Amino acid sequence: MASILVCTTRLSPISYRRLEYVSYHTFKQALAAFEMALQHNPKNTEVSRKIKRLGQLQKDKQRAQELETLRSNVDMAKHLESFKSEMSDTYGTEDCWKEMFSFIVETMETAVKS
Repeated sequence: MASILVCTTRLSPISYRRLEYVSYHTFKQALAAFEMALQHNPKNTEVSRKIKRLGQLQKDKQRAQELETLRSNVDMAKHLESFKSEMSDTYGTEDCWKEMFSFIVETMETAVKS
């Protein structure tokens, strides 16, 4: 891997694109490769930009994962407990209001998750 890292200081634009493609799959390895290349050639602005871009991609990925976690952990039934008691008072039969309540909960959870 060290021989590859040293060579990155003299890569063509096509090779940089290949490294950028690899970065989407292995952030840490690509980041290490670009940082090593920057050590060998500190004036290379393209490598500096690639390092910043990798950092931004990692942050974006983490934000997307956090958002997905928040969306998947939604429990609308807990938030609609007061509405549930209102429905039980308004609609007499238990089967009727329970079915309506579960439909509302499922609809709202689906809307939040999408």
